[in-house]
Amino acid sequence: MELEKDVQRACLNWLLKEARVFAFRCNTTGIFDRELGFFRGAAKRGVPDIIVIAGVRGGQFIGIECKRPGAKQREDQINFQKSVTAAGGEYWLIHSLDELKRMWYNYVKEDKIV
Repeated sequence: MELEKDVQRACLNWLLKEARVFAFRCNTTGIFDRELGFFRGAAKRGVPDIIVIAGVRGGQFIGIECKRPGAKQREDQINFQKSVTAAGGEYWLIHSLDELKRMWYNYVKEDKIV
């Protein structure tokens, strides 16, 4: 079974090479505090794995949450998705590189770029 980190890596590599967008991995695991002996959480819970600024639509925000096949979002991720879409951004829940490619090609097709 494919791991979530494998889906993340494949999607980010493809976006940077093929889609030619500004994209980066947003690691929200937190920072390990040696004194306290645990991870201190990120500032905002539910942030998607990959942040994309797509020049196709004048710099639109796309948040991409990568999950292994069959996995579902946590409640904080669903709430973040609602905030992004309410503000006019895009939020994609992706389970494979092929799924990302389909989403991307449909996204740019709407602007008649392809």
